[in-house]
Parts: sequence; C-alpha cells; structure tokens
Amino acid sequence: MSQDDSHDNLEGIHNRLTTYFPTEHLSSQQLFEQLESGDILSQPSDFITFLKSALLEEKVLEVEIDGLTRVYSCRLYDNYPDLVEEEVDGEVKLVEPDYSAGEYLKDMSFFNSWPLEPAIGNLTIRNSKHVLFRLFTPSYAVELGTHFRELVDVRDVHVLRFDYPVIGRIVRGARAYRAKIPKEMNFITTVLDQDSQKVLSLRVVDISVRGMGFQIENEQQSIFTEYEDRIFDLIINGVSTISLKGNLRHISKIRGKNGTEYICGAIFDLANREVASKIETIVAQVQRDYLKELSDLSDENDHDPA
Repeated sequence: MSQDDSHDNLEGIHNRLTTYFPTEHLSSQQLFEQLESGDILSQPSDFITFLKSALLEEKVLEVEIDGLTRVYSCRLYDNYPDLVEEEVDGEVKLVEPDYSAGEYLKDMSFFNSWPLEPAIGNLTIRNSKHVLFRLFTPSYAVELGTHFRELVDVRDVHVLRFDYPVIGRIVRGARAYRAKIPKEMNFITTVLDQDSQKVLSLRVVDISVRGMGFQIENEQQSIFTEYEDRIFDLIINGVSTISLKGNLRHISKIRGKNGTEYICGAIFDLANREVASKIETIVAQVQRDYLKELSDLSDENDHDPA
C-alpha cells in the first residue's frame, strides 16, 4: 500500500478492523505501517495463501462468532465441480473433470468449511453478523474476518459457505499464555475411559484461559483420539472447581527430566461468559501460587549458607 492511497480507503480498512478487532486501536500512521509490513491484511489476494494452506494441509481452524466466548472448530472444504459425463469404452460414465485442489479459491469470491464442532455452532452461525477464523502457525496466528453466506451441498456433502475475508491480521506469539501448575498444587482432571467406563485421574501440567495440558501414561494413549470431545472435571486440592467440555487437540511425546512423558492438549468449550470467567479465575489462582513458589525458592537460595 502506498502513501498515495486515499483517505477513504484507509478509513474503510480502519472501520473493518474496528468491527472484527474492537480492542485494536491504531493511529493512521500505525495502520499504514502494519499494512506495509503485512501484519494487517486488507486485499482479497492477501488471504489466498493462508486459505489454500489450511485447505491442503487439513488444518483445524478456530471459529469465533460475533465475539462470543465459545470457540468452535472446523476444517476448510474444497468446492469440487460436478462430475461430467464421458464415453469410456462405449459406455457413458461420470468422471472427474480437470480440477486442482483448492482451485476455486483463486476466484476470491467465497470459501467453504465443514460443519462446526460443537454442532450447536451450525445453528448459531446462521444468524451471525461477523465470523472470525483463526489458524495457527508455529510462530503466529492468522485471524480472518468474514460473513456467513449460506448452507450448500457440494457433491451431497453439507458444508458452510462464507464470503471471502474482508480483513485479517497476523498476531505474533498468539498462543494463549499457559500458567504452569505449582509443585505443591494438587491439580488433576478426571476423564471417563469410554471403553472400561472407569474414571481416570490425570495430572494437569499447565492451563490457560483457552485450554490445558494434562499428563497420561504410555499405555493410556489408545484411550484418547485427537479432535474428539471429552468432559473434564477440574479438581484443585481435592475440590471440584468446574466441569466442562473440551476438544483434544494433540497427544505429544515429550522428553523431560524424568524421562519420556505423554501430554494431551485440550481446548475448552467456553459455552458462556460464566464458564469463561471461572476458567480465568482458576488461571489467575494457578499463576499466583506459581509465582509464590518461585519467590519462596528464591528466598531459600538467598539464605543458603553455601
């Protein structure tokens, strides 16, 4: 974007930013600089690389509707053309036309997604005003603002169709801050083993306002499946604090001080403001106790006669 761009154009971009990112307050100069650096995306051509990458790599995207606390998830869906009739060995058959994966995105008119999870989001989105898609890379998140257009069938598959994004931004280090659980805090989550119907008590290793990590044993890996929903009961020092749904996002093998550990990551289903507020309170408590633990450890080192 050049300095010659009109004031009306900058004002239009600023208005779209305010609509989708109400906490983003930029001066005209800051807005211009972030457009120049590519941290703010405003043109249709700015979005195609991210959308095509998400489609081809089958990335799981977060979906936020009208700024509500509950975050949904989905994957993008291709816009396969209809099969065409073609004579093959004297017989008319339906065959695939020439089409490259994600080719429809080049028109920069719309994009498709699978239905949302949890499924209630597919009802909520029909009357939505604004929709925000969020996809993650190892170093930043990409947030894309759009509008829901309609429900469509693509080769007999029901999918959601959205307008091409109207605004976007790059958010560096966008993963929510995760508070580490203090050693002295007995923080566990209980989860039902759906095969044995036994309730498992698992140690929580960290928590954020968006999700948590918890430790499992090697032999428990088969109990969990990525992207499945589970009910988690969070228990701190023997007291149940909240029960809520979460979606498992990864099962990771991590080498630690005590050898190999297996950590599951889950994102919370923040169904309403009350649930979100309760999680915020828990994270604040964990952070306070962890900082106190660090302070006590520092004091011990300061008084170590050695």
